[in-house]
Amino acid sequence: MTGACFIDDDRFISVSQDRSLRVWQRNPPWKLEKTIGSIDQPELISHRVTSLDFSPDSAHLLVAGGVPSRNGEVSVFNISDSKRGLSLPQAHDDVIHSARFSPDGQRIATAGADKYMRTFDVASTEMLRRFEGHTNYVLGLSWKGDGQTLVTASADNTIKVWDAETADQKRTISNFGKHVTQVRFVGETDNVVSSCGDRIARMHNSQNGGNVRTFNGADQWLHCVDVSADSTIVAAGTQSGTVYVWNGLNGQPLKTILVGPASLHRATP
Repeated sequence: MTGACFIDDDRFISVSQDRSLRVWQRNPPWKLEKTIGSIDQPELISHRVTSLDFSPDSAHLLVAGGVPSRNGEVSVFNISDSKRGLSLPQAHDDVIHSARFSPDGQRIATAGADKYMRTFDVASTEMLRRFEGHTNYVLGLSWKGDGQTLVTASADNTIKVWDAETADQKRTISNFGKHVTQVRFVGETDNVVSSCGDRIARMHNSQNGGNVRTFNGADQWLHCVDVSADSTIVAAGTQSGTVYVWNGLNGQPLKTILVGPASLHRATP
């Protein structure tokens, strides 16, 4: 690029040695491409949607939810035409809180209010395993990159580590003050990050259960968490729309982002 100038507050023009002139938008708007389901199509999605996940090839969308105390349903939609390719209306006996494709896209893991995690074969829709051991809602789950290990987060204040092939419980991590609301594997490593109602995010080693790092500073119940693949950034969110961001390598706070209505936020340091 050899030069640039603004047209207005949002657009600018650039010129380049390749003899091109391009118009750029600094903050392009999001455009709704399509809607899947509606209140008039209960046969497609019967109730609230609680979890979404793209397949590894981004060709399919996993949708999970269900009717409280009645059923937990799972569907897989084709992104290109919105057609449903897989439907499991009774995958659980209560609402599904989390659903994820396996790293190879051939299996689905689901976690629900019925206290179970289950795995299903995408091609046959057959249930492969039921993972039993939590004593309260299972709120989150994550696959390890090799597809051989799963972790779950629960309202029983624990994380459990599972063998994905046998459904055997490998370890329970239990140093939490309240519900563990979400859990994520860190890249291809054995480490997992979690969010908790006690306002603390944590990183544990799933092999030995050891606490690797603690992320403090949140002043609200943490509902969700994610981590960059290289573990350098950890972010957790609250119901009010506050996002807390930490340095994943040393636990130091980086920033607090207020993205919800101001009236819902508490004062932050």
